[in-house]
Amino acid sequence: MSYLPDQLKDEKNYYLKTIMQPGKTLSFCGTKLPVPGDCDAVLQGIYGDYHKKVKAGGDHGYPYFKKNEKLLKETFKENWLQDYAFKEKDLERPEVYSFRDIVLKTAEYFIASQKKSFEAFVRGDFSMVLALLSKAQEEAITLGNTIEQKKGTGTESVSYIEEYCEALYHAYQSISELLAIEENPMENLSSALRKDLERKLKKPGYYLRKLHSALEKEFKRQVVFLPHSAKHFDSLRPLIDSLLKAEDVECTIIPIPYFDRLGLGEFSDMHYEGENFPKGYNMTDYRSYDFAKELPDCIVINSPYDEFNHVWSVDPFFYSREMKNYTKRLVYIPWFITDEIDPEDKEDGKAFSNMEYYVTVPGVFHADLTIVQSEQMRKAYLEKIAQFAGRGISRKMSKKISGAGSCLLGEKEGQGTIAQFRRFLFKK
Repeated sequence: MSYLPDQLKDEKNYYLKTIMQPGKTLSFCGTKLPVPGDCDAVLQGIYGDYHKKVKAGGDHGYPYFKKNEKLLKETFKENWLQDYAFKEKDLERPEVYSFRDIVLKTAEYFIASQKKSFEAFVRGDFSMVLALLSKAQEEAITLGNTIEQKKGTGTESVSYIEEYCEALYHAYQSISELLAIEENPMENLSSALRKDLERKLKKPGYYLRKLHSALEKEFKRQVVFLPHSAKHFDSLRPLIDSLLKAEDVECTIIPIPYFDRLGLGEFSDMHYEGENFPKGYNMTDYRSYDFAKELPDCIVINSPYDEFNHVWSVDPFFYSREMKNYTKRLVYIPWFITDEIDPEDKEDGKAFSNMEYYVTVPGVFHADLTIVQSEQMRKAYLEKIAQFAGRGISRKMSKKISGAGSCLLGEKEGQGTIAQFRRFLFKK
């Protein structure tokens, strides 16, 4: 597309009438466009051998596009909202605990409380012992109910909670009966009775250790994938296949809707491709998954643009800045690969300049890990970030960007993206 009066001023745009007429129409992006009759002659006149790949040259440098964009940015300054502007807070990470973390930390809290109960007994503070035992039982019942809501009845963990509560009850009863007889029971406590009470106070700890092991088995790490387009599923598929076969991970795939955008940025048609993804995978409806309740261990996004893609947008609920509030590990995996880019090679000038459209975007900064196709591309990402946000930010981002590979490059189990992802998922 071009502004014809401006093109008429440039003699290099003059062509023989026989080249231009009669015209014809060609299909382009779902529509029909008028083109010169001899397209080949026009393209050769502009580009020479246009079949030859040329990486060098300017970026998206239409005659007035960049100049006018720069003028608009200088005029509107902070009110220019068309492009992403980095803020330090985008690197901040809210403290989020997964559901798995919560139940395991609760079991560890019970173990610590059990230790306090025994220490209070040794000091002779029997009132404190009773208070701790009573509180522990109430909290254990709450945990058991929560697990049953999540996993249903009959779990091994709930059976250990029941035995733990029974042991707490017997310890509580024994201490209570002793206090009813003796005002200061430690002064007249026989050796045999003391050992019996110690045994009863230690017994709940046995079930707590069993409980912790059962919770680790029952509550596997949950990973949620949020693809938006079926045709880009291959960028995630080898990783998903690997996790589905793993015995230590639960994998959920949630296709999410996306919208076309009109000229002023407003949303137009909604697209949902849940039915178009490959068969053989269980797809979860995005409307039925409660992120605040589930709190997965990891969320994987495929779209990093948030509101700054002028052509389309995923549903705003699934923007990267929102998703990091529901998980402690947000991972971005690009849906595409490119030719390798060297920021110092003039031949790569155009490609490096155009990296702004997929590197200087919110998801890269909000994500806890971005996995790109190679170590060379990692260096290119970091150089682009340095030019965009400064060297200091680039150094911080070097810890968040991995050049482990791409599923689109035919990775195998234990290599590249899969190995890097598992290391990150299981990192303490």
